Amino acid sequence: MSIGEKIREKRETAKCSQSELAKKIGVTQPTVCHYERDLRTPGIQTIKKIAKILDTSVDYLVNDK
Repeated sequence: MSIGEKIREKRETAKCSQSELAKKIGVTQPTVCHYERDLRTPGIQTIKKIAKILDTSVDYLVNDK
């Protein structure tokens, strides 16, 4: 599963919209969409924010296993 698929899965489980997540991590909604579609990869600081907000680990998001 790609990082984008994992972000989408965790975001939907948390019942959080792309817009809500975007506001919390300081990016635009289209940027979150690009992350989820694997058109862009978030930087490590953004990944840390996403992990904290979505109650998951950085390790889960970045590892292929």
